[in-house]
Amino acid sequence: MKQPASIIVFVLLSNILFAQKNTGVPSGDAQIIEKIEKNKPLNHGLIPSDLRQRLGATHTSGKYFLTDQPYLIEGAKKLDSLGFGILKLWFYKTPQNSYLYNSHWRFNKKNTLAQLAQEEYFRQAFDFPFSTIILSTSAMSDKKIWLLSDADLKQEEEEIYGLCNYLLKTYKKRKLTFIIQNWEGDWIYRSGTDSGTKWKPDYYPKDTDQRAQGMQKWFEVRQRGVTRARNDNKGSVCKIYHAIEVNRVMECMKGIPGLVTCVLPKVQTDMVSWSCYDGLTDDGVQLYKGIDYIKSQMLPSATKEKTVFIGEIGIPENVAYHGSEEKIIKAWDTYMGVLLAQKIPYVVHWELYCNEAKDDSQAYYPPKKAEEMRGFWLLRPDGSAGFALKYFEKLLRNTGKKIH
Repeated sequence: MKQPASIIVFVLLSNILFAQKNTGVPSGDAQIIEKIEKNKPLNHGLIPSDLRQRLGATHTSGKYFLTDQPYLIEGAKKLDSLGFGILKLWFYKTPQNSYLYNSHWRFNKKNTLAQLAQEEYFRQAFDFPFSTIILSTSAMSDKKIWLLSDADLKQEEEEIYGLCNYLLKTYKKRKLTFIIQNWEGDWIYRSGTDSGTKWKPDYYPKDTDQRAQGMQKWFEVRQRGVTRARNDNKGSVCKIYHAIEVNRVMECMKGIPGLVTCVLPKVQTDMVSWSCYDGLTDDGVQLYKGIDYIKSQMLPSATKEKTVFIGEIGIPENVAYHGSEEKIIKAWDTYMGVLLAQKIPYVVHWELYCNEAKDDSQAYYPPKKAEEMRGFWLLRPDGSAGFALKYFEKLLRNTGKKIH
């Protein structure tokens, strides 16, 4: 006998309430967890055939090196040999701060970003067969962004344009994607990462609107520089995009001012990069929700696609989960379950070599021992694989398949 619709609805609601009462998990979260579970690679989730082109790592400011090659070249070569398709670099006018070892930089800070791209070390790094190269960059990295003058903003636009124009012309016959982005934008918005930047819903600076307006102008000129270069090089096989990187998404969802709510709805951008440590929970639900929330707030550029990618994600293997390999790999599988369920196009691990010593009062030289580091690495100071690398290598060996 066909049941009345009212009875069917009552039964469905009763089942949902029963599930919530007995598991403590809201029904919406339960649905998200189900999606995550289905996409976990170690839980028989399908590993995309193009995973190599979607997976990469950052190389900058590590506290050790493994060869006598120039540090930038060593890192690019290592990452390529490990099978990753994405290279993320720090691309600022003080390259010696990020790529010091075995290197002789002669770059003048008064030169342009386009001229920096022509430096020998960067040219060699760009020549490795990566499918995507992400550059964290700005011509104004030494200034408070929301206080930039009109002349500063004009320079930022022209230098971004000049850099993109150079890249599109130089690599016009190569299937290579460049992404131009900022470093963690919410820390820029808050002017640092110290205790004074720990904002609360009822406690944050009075000038947040002024800061937001200044950040909006900065991102507008950066996007305009990229767009102009694209329009001037329509025949280039090489592609280039602009991304705004955010890093305090969960706090924005709680009403604290941040880039997701104060900038993304106001400024067109090709993409949004999320440095997603604030969304990393054991069940992956916050990471999943954060991606949806960013998409709901962003204003896409002429590409008209709401593209969100993970510009930074990592686990400090010497301190997280008491250093348990099993628990760290389990966490990675959860995060990858989220990112595959959300069809995230790029996932960038922090980082190739660890940049954080447990005690930062230690000198930069000599190279650090593994036990002295927090463990943000693919490769340890002795060259051995970290837990994350072991996990990623297993995935890369099984692209297009399911692990049984």
